[in-house]
Order: sequence, then C-alpha cells, then structure tokens
Amino acid sequence: MSGRTKKHVLVFVAATVFVAFRALTSVLSSETIRSDDYLTARKEKIARAIDGVLRRYKIPKTEYSIAVFSLDQGVYYYEKNIDKPRIPASLTKLFTTFAALYLLSKDFEVKTSVYAVGEIEDSILLGDLYVYGRGDPFLSQSEIRLLAERIKARGVKEIRGNIYGDGSYFDSVKSRERYSGDKELVEPLPPISALCAEENKVFI
Repeated sequence: MSGRTKKHVLVFVAATVFVAFRALTSVLSSETIRSDDYLTARKEKIARAIDGVLRRYKIPKTEYSIAVFSLDQGVYYYEKNIDKPRIPASLTKLFTTFAALYLLSKDFEVKTSVYAVGEIEDSILLGDLYVYGRGDPFLSQSEIRLLAERIKARGVKEIRGNIYGDGSYFDSVKSRERYSGDKELVEPLPPISALCAEENKVFI
C-alpha cells in the first residue's frame, strides 16, 4: 500500500472513530463513575462503537493506531496499537487549532493593515503604501476594495508612489515540501504567505 493511501486511511479512521466517540462522550459526561464494573461497561460500549465503525466502513487491515484516554479517570477506554510510532499526518492541525483557541480565543481576528510612508498634500500621498498581511486565510478581493475605500475616507485620493504587498510576518519557508519535510507531493499547493488573497487562487 502506498504512503499516500496509508495516510488517507489513518485520517479516515481517526475521523470515523471521532464521530463514534463524540456520540458516547455525552453519555459519559452525564453519568458518574460508580464502580469498576461501571468502568468496564463503559469501555465495552466504546469498544463496540469503534469496532462497529471500522467494520461498517470496511477499514482495511492496514497499520493504524487508536487511543481513547480519559483524563478524569486516568485510564484508557480503548486502545489499539498505541505503542507503535506513526506519522501524524493531517491530525497535527488539531493541536494547532486547540492551541490557537486556547491562546487567542474564539473571537480573535487576523488583521491586515495598511501603512503609508510619506506626506499627504492636497489628498495626494507623496510616498509609498504598504499592505501588511498577518496570515488572514480568507482575505478576498472585496475586502481589499474595502481597504481602498477606507484609505480614500482618510483623505487620500491619489498615490504618487508604489504600492507594496508585505508578507514578511511569516518566515521565508513558503513551500509545502520544505515546511513539512515530506517528499511526497500529495496535492500541489500554492506558496504559503502572510499576505494572500482569494485563497492564493487566480483565475485566468
């Protein structure tokens, strides 16, 4: 089986197991652990749900690992091949997402700023304009037009200089092959930059 297929299987297993486990967490969170027998019953219920998902979707008997661990009880509810090293694949984005939510909060907004270098005389900017990106993945052409309207509202009607797009907020590693260290080209992707628009897509 190719490396690409293995990765897809791993992600698919994680996704399907996550769906099964989410259905059970509401039950676990609403009941109090009363005895070892109760814990055993909970483990068996989770195992039946996960194994049922694997059978239902006919997950091939390839290399995968599954772990369901209770932080409250300090025990595994389910484990399969948990000691075997694996390539994390796309699951690593879960840690990035959780860290961002924890550190920045769900209401955090990524800002794109505009800076001017020069004097403004008679509504004319005698200098350069810099559009400074901070990694907004959803910046669109309509929002760029909104930035232009806000510049005009500040009294600038003409720019006698250059307009620069500045993506230096991120580091210089822009290609997937370099930042991931993965030689396998799963899908061609545009360079990653702190300043991009329309998801780095251009229609010609």
